[in-house]
Amino acid sequence: FFFKQKTAYEIVDCDWSSDVCSSDLRKPEIRPRADPLAVETAQRRRGRNAERLACDSLRSAGWSILERNLARGGLEIDLLARDERGSLVAVEVRARLSIGDATPHALLGARKLAALSRQREAVPELSRIDLLLVIGRPGRERLRLVRSIAEQEAPWEGQGDRRW
Repeated sequence: FFFKQKTAYEIVDCDWSSDVCSSDLRKPEIRPRADPLAVETAQRRRGRNAERLACDSLRSAGWSILERNLARGGLEIDLLARDERGSLVAVEVRARLSIGDATPHALLGARKLAALSRQREAVPELSRIDLLLVIGRPGRERLRLVRSIAEQEAPWEGQGDRRW
């Protein structure tokens, strides 16, 4: 008697034999999934706190915050504000524990930079788009503002480096 073992590709449902009747098997309990946007993760909480801190700091520096989390043309603008000179500015807020040797563009990434450029097109009244970094652990944050992040390669030194 010659027995040929079947490969996984040759096995079909009817090949499985068992002493268990299908009525003996319990159906898996199906639970509704939690809405991922409704669940507040530590990352979301940290981002929200960073935006609040950014708003407070920019206000104390003479800026007017017009909108937070403004959705326009499928994009989100973290903060829409008028700076101390009255220019309309979109501010991208990023919270990081540390930045190491990363440049502003490396921190944002190519996809986010492309989205920031699309923000300029969606809101033509914008004077510029700034990056506000909130660096450090909660309670010990430092803020760093990099002006005109979407227009050019922005180095750290001498490019709107402000600490409040």
